[in-house]
Amino acid sequence: MKPISALLVAIIFSINVQAQTSAVSKAKSAMKSNDFSKAITEIDKASEHSKTKNDPNTWWVRAQVYMNADKNGSGGEFAIVESLNSFRKAKELNNGDVSKFVTKDDDGYPVPYDQALQNYWAYYFNKGADAYGQENYKVAVAEFEKAQLIQPEDTNAYINAALAAHNIQDWESAKANYKGAFDNGVRSKDMFSLYVSILNSQASTRNQALEVIRKARSIYPTDNELARSEINVLIQLGRADEARANLLNQIEKEPGNAVLRFTLGVMLEELGDYSGAKNAYRGAIGADPNDYNSNFNLGVIMINEATDIIKERNNLGISQADKRRGDVLDAEIDKKLEQCLPQWETIHRLEPTDITPLETLRYIYSQLKMDEKAMAIQDKIDALGG
Repeated sequence: MKPISALLVAIIFSINVQAQTSAVSKAKSAMKSNDFSKAITEIDKASEHSKTKNDPNTWWVRAQVYMNADKNGSGGEFAIVESLNSFRKAKELNNGDVSKFVTKDDDGYPVPYDQALQNYWAYYFNKGADAYGQENYKVAVAEFEKAQLIQPEDTNAYINAALAAHNIQDWESAKANYKGAFDNGVRSKDMFSLYVSILNSQASTRNQALEVIRKARSIYPTDNELARSEINVLIQLGRADEARANLLNQIEKEPGNAVLRFTLGVMLEELGDYSGAKNAYRGAIGADPNDYNSNFNLGVIMINEATDIIKERNNLGISQADKRRGDVLDAEIDKKLEQCLPQWETIHRLEPTDITPLETLRYIYSQLKMDEKAMAIQDKIDALGG
């Protein structure tokens, strides 16, 4: 026969464990009744008691309680954090095995651990998308950022939060979310450009802008917009001369590198040295005849030279002196357009469906009275829906 004292200890121990197990059951029952205040009180008791705090099921129930309280709006500011911490704790205490963690949805279908987290993410992502669609961008940012907490490796919530913040000029949130997107592997050229536009707008973050641009250019080395952005930031940083010297030094080491020569052309163009820019673009084309951006930029400078003379011609009056000057300018215009023509024909050959070269060729052919060719180009434009 056991001593009475031993029996008493055993009875007390059993009652204590049952009480804490009952706390988990009460929490589940209260959650089903949407009494989240009681559910939180009960599950927190169980999660702190020495007999149940190391039970994976306690934390699995706690994850659901706080998640549903969060969705219900009655869990407090940090309910989402408490829920996610409980998801992780349940998995950790069960040595990474989540196969036994299954709940049920409103229709009674089983929802395993991973699906529960995915549904939680979708809940906030969809709320963010709805707010974004209604142009309630401040709310959209907040909802997308909650989705990020649940699936920090997913890029969609970062991208959409960044764009929403950009729309309301919340630059700090925009910067944080663009950075989050890039840290998670986003490599969109448009996203790079938007991020850079914010960083470059503030003197204190201009060096960061340069770092981001250079990362983008390592992915899109021949992109015109990014190349110009890099040059503009360097100019604003007072480093244009340094950049030009570095480029020239590198070109000397790699004379056949079309990208370096293209970048030099962009820099010289931005600095107003159009003659030097044309030479740089021609050097890039010499290294790579099919380099579209160098061909295009060279063509633009050449057509602009003709356009400048055309503007002067159009501003002349009707005096005899103006007429004589007009005759001289007409000859110069024709000469410039004749020089442009082979360049723009090359550009069109490289990108046959690009509308800008087609429209430019139509203009040149028309000005030079090459009517049949102008009509043929117009047919191509019409076929493209231009």
